[in-house]
Amino acid sequence: MNYKVFIKGLLFTLLLYILYTFICPYLLSSIFRNFITTDNYIINNLTLLIIYLITLIILIAFVYQDFFKDLKNFFKNPTPILNTALSCWIYGFIVIIASNLFATALTSGIATNEELVQSTLIEDPIYMIPVVVLIGPIIEEIIFRLGLKKAFTKKLPFMLFSGFIFGALHIISGFDSYSLSYLLSHLKDWLFIVPYGALGFYFAKAYYETDNIFASITPHILHNTLSVALIIISNLIK
Repeated sequence: MNYKVFIKGLLFTLLLYILYTFICPYLLSSIFRNFITTDNYIINNLTLLIIYLITLIILIAFVYQDFFKDLKNFFKNPTPILNTALSCWIYGFIVIIASNLFATALTSGIATNEELVQSTLIEDPIYMIPVVVLIGPIIEEIIFRLGLKKAFTKKLPFMLFSGFIFGALHIISGFDSYSLSYLLSHLKDWLFIVPYGALGFYFAKAYYETDNIFASITPHILHNTLSVALIIISNLIK
């Protein structure tokens, strides 16, 4: 392993993650505070959507050469990229279904992060639907695939590390606290690292094999679109 490349890539990925999770939300929320705190539901939701869009633009600016090179190559010859993307997603989807059934059977519930996403999606669909379906997948692929790949020179370590980090951060993002008592009371959530991690693993596989970030962005968008559709349909028929 080239440790210099590894550390440099990790630091770059960490920078992207900090921008997405802390710096952009804090700065943009301060700028648009009056619009966020308004009682007008539509203005509030549209403002949150704009914040996500600006965050996406900022992240793309950090990887614009790779991003637009891949975009150009994707439109130039999309078929092999989409074939690999779909194939990897199908494998990942099979693992997700199996591991979700196992984790749900043991915990009699779903991951805390999933509960949070579902409730927010129903309460604030104006901004949540485009974020979950389109903006979020692009942001996450920029961070966990495009950024993280810069730390690795071999396929399997990249896929494993990308899948683990992707899964772990999705679990942690649903936590309200990081105290020992809270973490111990939510040990069941870590069972869901397998379905989340499997998705990240196969998205990384698609990206590595095509060397095109849109090989992971497109199945990620597809997966989230199907998930959102199922959530909406299940709530409509209740």
